[in-house]
Amino acid sequence: MALARRLLGVRYPAAERAWRRSRRALIPDERRRLRLQRQFAARHGLVVRGGPFRNLVYVDETLDARFGFNLAARLLGSYEAELHEVVETVISSRYDTILDIGSGDGYYAVGLAIRVPGCTVDAFDPDPAARSLCAKVAHANGVRGRVSIRSGVTTDDLRAYRGRRVFAKVDCEGCELAVLHPAESEVLRATAILVEIHDFLHPGATRELLSRFAQTHESHIVEGRPRSRCDYPELESFDDEDAAMLLSERRPESLRWAFLTPRLEPRVRTADSARA
Repeated sequence: MALARRLLGVRYPAAERAWRRSRRALIPDERRRLRLQRQFAARHGLVVRGGPFRNLVYVDETLDARFGFNLAARLLGSYEAELHEVVETVISSRYDTILDIGSGDGYYAVGLAIRVPGCTVDAFDPDPAARSLCAKVAHANGVRGRVSIRSGVTTDDLRAYRGRRVFAKVDCEGCELAVLHPAESEVLRATAILVEIHDFLHPGATRELLSRFAQTHESHIVEGRPRSRCDYPELESFDDEDAAMLLSERRPESLRWAFLTPRLEPRVRTADSARA
């Protein structure tokens, strides 16, 4: 949340309260959720079983109570299932550089490093504990040398990516409007972006983002959808309520994503252009 606090300024307290209210409404019992996740991991292990990052390995620290994400959904491969098709499109595009802004535990940063062997991944997260966990997950999967872990990114930082084919995944808990300013960044105007949009924090955020990128990108909106336990045989030993908690990603139903693809490829950077 440190990045959101810095970018949102005086608007941060209200945004944080709204975010925490939504999370409390979706999680009635944190201790129960943690117990269920540990049960699931004990039965099925710490290896992702489906989705685009199948066989990604997690480490024991991910079961620590201080981490608030739902590990079971990741291990099932049900996590953000709405995006699986988009992720496969990104993988097949073989981008030179992948930016994960709001990398958390490293699910996307490490998963994409595995699936796109020739890329480099820069993972940004303001939380030191999340950065440490991401590094351990990258090491466990043999890609630590290609995953650079950093605390934050600014518009000035993005200049370093000029001339590269870049994909950016942006999930910064409500500060996407503060991060994504294509009018101020040549790199963003040529970057493919998958952004989680928090309209429930900032009404009209989807409309604003699509307007900002209308001149430079094609846009595709992905809406959230419910999960069915019937799709995941690993949940057969859990009752309906426990299975629902394991599948829950603790997000409002109104959450959506935008996949923004640039109309023009970036100009390839040469030694001469770099000196210029």
